[in-house]
Amino acid sequence: MFELPGELIELQKKVKLFREQEVMSYEDGWPARYTDAPKDIVNMWKKKVRTQPEYQGLINTFVPKEFGGFGFGSLAYALLCEEASKSAVPILFLGIFGCFHGVNPSLYTASDYQKQKYLWPTLKGEKDWGVAYTEPGAGSDLAAMEATAVKKWDKYILNAHKIFASKSATCDYMIVGAYTDKSLGHRGMSTFIVDTDTPGFKVIRELKILGGQTEEELILDNCEIPAENMIDPKGGSGFALAMEHFNKVGRLGAASNALGMAERAFEMAVDYAKKRQLFGKHLGQFQGIQWMLAQDRLDLETMKWMVYHTAWKADQGQDIRLDAAMCKLHCVMTAHKVVDDALQIHGGVGLNTEAPLAKFYDALRTTRLAEGSMEIMKVIIAREILGKEMTR
Repeated sequence: MFELPGELIELQKKVKLFREQEVMSYEDGWPARYTDAPKDIVNMWKKKVRTQPEYQGLINTFVPKEFGGFGFGSLAYALLCEEASKSAVPILFLGIFGCFHGVNPSLYTASDYQKQKYLWPTLKGEKDWGVAYTEPGAGSDLAAMEATAVKKWDKYILNAHKIFASKSATCDYMIVGAYTDKSLGHRGMSTFIVDTDTPGFKVIRELKILGGQTEEELILDNCEIPAENMIDPKGGSGFALAMEHFNKVGRLGAASNALGMAERAFEMAVDYAKKRQLFGKHLGQFQGIQWMLAQDRLDLETMKWMVYHTAWKADQGQDIRLDAAMCKLHCVMTAHKVVDDALQIHGGVGLNTEAPLAKFYDALRTTRLAEGSMEIMKVIIAREILGKEMTR
């Protein structure tokens, strides 16, 4: 019999408690963009999640125990994302749970210098970080990146044009991908820690993304980066680090978020179908609505098992490249359909842009492109089925 471990059930309950007690009452009228969120309310939540005993375990949740965290794995991550995403208030993006991962996972194997300057301050909440990999010509095809880092004495001269960068306008440092030797293909890609106050680092515009997110376009113009800020001192592992992050965090997280939104939308649809009356009958008495909800319930079950199984495999140390791609593809597309059904059942009421369903709909449309588009997920799946040579 499949059962979640007791410690994960407790973690799930804490996230649910936080969402229901602290967040849900603010859903009505909450601004569409999380950058417009009331700072006093967000700061209150941050303080509560750090100080109130009932929420213990929601800070540094996935930080390894040897670094002072709770050491939870991918299944815990999936459960947490699923539960948190049932709120139309985007608590996963507000920094409330910003210490889930603590730092970019690559810093756990970083040099002592990097740990002292970046890892420990971040775990203490003294520094915040962001990520910049995507470029105008290198999104789904990350190997097409044009950013370069040229060694000059004890520094690297970094030049890059990045887009859809996260938190670059507000964080203290960025994890940035760049080629140190492009002749080696993706094996010549490295990863650097770049302080956002470095001369030549400039955010050139803010990008307001459908679904409430805000990201940035930035330029790194001859930025001088200390050589010790290269995360992989031997070089060449930047692509592998990025792919591991995309699979274990990005794609699994996207699928888990989609599952949570779909579950909340389904609950709302069922409740509305039981209450709404039309032509002298409850909406749920019409066979068309019954069949719609029946299919949605089936879809939710397949989504949940895919998410949990993919997360479990990651915790077993197995390669989840194929699983993460299938999970992201199926769950995000299916969740969009479940939310669309819920909107249809609600009729005009569901079109209110300040209500949860419309916000979920927008967020899922964005997620179809984030962490690799749906089409790229199919390419990955086909490669795993047929082999790379067949699908070149």
